[in-house]
Amino acid sequence: MLTPPSAASHPPTAHLPPATLLDGLLESAGDAVFRVAPCGTIRAAGTRAQRLHGYASGCSLVALVHDVDQAALRHALDGAATAHEAALVEARFRSGERDIWFELRIAQLTTGDDAQILVIGRDMSAQHATEERLRHMATHDALTGLPNRLLLADRIRVVISNARRSGQGFSVVAIGMDGFKKVNDGLGHPLGDAVLQMAATRLRRVL
Repeated sequence: MLTPPSAASHPPTAHLPPATLLDGLLESAGDAVFRVAPCGTIRAAGTRAQRLHGYASGCSLVALVHDVDQAALRHALDGAATAHEAALVEARFRSGERDIWFELRIAQLTTGDDAQILVIGRDMSAQHATEERLRHMATHDALTGLPNRLLLADRIRVVISNARRSGQGFSVVAIGMDGFKKVNDGLGHPLGDAVLQMAATRLRRVL
């Protein structure tokens, strides 16, 4: 027969301060979780958040993100602190030689101390990498990796627009491969593809 555990062995969590209860949930709430003071100073952070490049106890959350994202994050924190408005913002956190994209959900909570802003971050690196691959596939040739006609047309429009404003001319160079049809038809498409890839590699080296 099962009996309920005694109160002595399991003290009720309801008696714990709100901030203590919240800190206990930081590990499971998201990929990177912070409790932040209205000024932006980090008061508590989950283990994964503490591994971010530049993290130190008492540092500024804004200082951890890329320079171009700091203004948006600061505005979101100010909104949560003063207007009690929940915010959703994306920012790149520094991580050694690369940046990690995070989606940050920012809201104000009653914690009983000065760290009244909760920031829950979700790692968006995989999603951004997928979006970048799709953009690259849409604007580059799958065989050679060189820009395709879509990207060429876009770049030419930009060059023409700049030329009209500046009055400077520009040139377009067309490069052909002599005898390529004979290679493609006589030796087969796989070898023809290999020749194209070799030519693309040489072009990238000199352009």
